Amino acid sequence: MRINSTTRDFVTLIDLVFDLFIASKISLSVDFYPIRSDTTPLGLHRIITSMTDSLSITATVDATGTRCPIPLLKAKQALKTIEVGQYLEVLASDPSALGDFQAMLKHLPHELVEYELGTEVPRVDRFVILKNE
Repeated sequence: MRINSTTRDFVTLIDLVFDLFIASKISLSVDFYPIRSDTTPLGLHRIITSMTDSLSITATVDATGTRCPIPLLKAKQALKTIEVGQYLEVLASDPSALGDFQAMLKHLPHELVEYELGTEVPRVDRFVILKNE
């Protein structure tokens, strides 16, 4: 895979911001919710058809109400807490979250296996990430 300097710089920036949060002891909380049978919030429209019913979501991160890079940082932090082969669900309201997650995951071993974009106000998008390695 060829990585251009712009995307490499973007990933480096995300890592730097995350390290700054840790170094400055600013609380970056990750909200985990118990898994329910009806985990899809109202107003979501399925963009990718996949095997959602067979996916077993391990953890859910609520990053609604935050802007880039916070949804990415919360997802990255939560990915450290789950095992390889498990799924992380991220809820985000930032309109640029889809592109941000796609760019970040190009440079990580994890995979965006499903996403749904919200159609109602307030908008809530849903992303499912498979942890690899």
